[in-house]
Parts: sequence; structure tokens; C-alpha cells
Amino acid sequence: TAQTNTNLSGYLGANYQLSQHWAAGMYVSSAFRNPSLTERFFAGETPRGTVLGSLKLETEQALNMQASVAYSRLGDVYKRQAYSSEQLQGSIEVFNQKIDNYIERIMVAEDVLQYSNLDSATIEGVSYQLSWQSHNDALDARLSGMWISGEDNLGNSIADIPANSQRLDL
Repeated sequence: TAQTNTNLSGYLGANYQLSQHWAAGMYVSSAFRNPSLTERFFAGETPRGTVLGSLKLETEQALNMQASVAYSRLGDVYKRQAYSSEQLQGSIEVFNQKIDNYIERIMVAEDVLQYSNLDSATIEGVSYQLSWQSHNDALDARLSGMWISGEDNLGNSIADIPANSQRLDL
């Protein structure tokens, strides 16, 4: 059976240089995601049990908001006639997504899951990164991570949200 779908998305953003080293940004966007072939047509066994697709799935529609603050510093060092520079950069982003018709696998019988649209879901979180490089390039470090959560309109956690993570590289 043929399926036709028309969706629009848009983006509005602004960035502002607060000072020589600091910048802030904010944006609002709309987006969509059509159900995948697996979500529509799959029927089979998986490690989670039997999973069934659904031809009745609606397109996900999302409203996204994000705010960020960034810092960047490049420090010059002149030592014994050699030029080198130390770098420090970092940012933090806060985001929120409201998704109508969120697609999730729900249990329809014991060990049987089916793709279905939830009324709505909200995904929100914080991500950050901080990187530093020594003036002689002998040492650098990067700290990054995120905290993320998602709930449906009834306050239940939604599946397939990435785990919170923190990482330090030296």
C-alpha cells in the first residue's frame, strides 16, 4: 500500500558574542520523523521478544529548544624564541524536545511488543564539553558528558533514551 506524507520543518536561531571569550546562543526549531520501514512492517523475534510493526503509525512532530554558552581562550606564549599557544574551550547546552506522536514499542501481550504512537513525549537534558591543550602541545585533556531524560505525557519513562555519560580523555 502506498503512503504519502508532507511535513514542514523550520529553524530560528540567534548567537551573541558576550565578550572576547564568551558567546551565547539559542534556537527553536520544528522537526518531523516518519516511521521507519521496520516500525511499519517488521514482524519477528528479537532479544526483547516478538516485535510487530504497525501500518497505523503517525509521523512524529517535534518542537525543539536549545540554549548554549561557550567559552574560548587562546593564550600566546613566547619562550626562547619559539612561539606556542595554550588553548581552553568549553560549552554547555541545555535542550528540551516536545514530541507529538512519539513512536515507541509497547507491550501488547506477554513477550509481544508492537510499535505504537504515544500521545506525546518530552526529552530534555544538558550536555557539556571542556577541552584544554598545553602551550607546547605535550598534553591535552577533554572532559565531556550529558544528562538526558525522557517521559511520556503520563510521566512514564520512555525507552531508547541514551544513558547519561561522562568522559575524561587525557
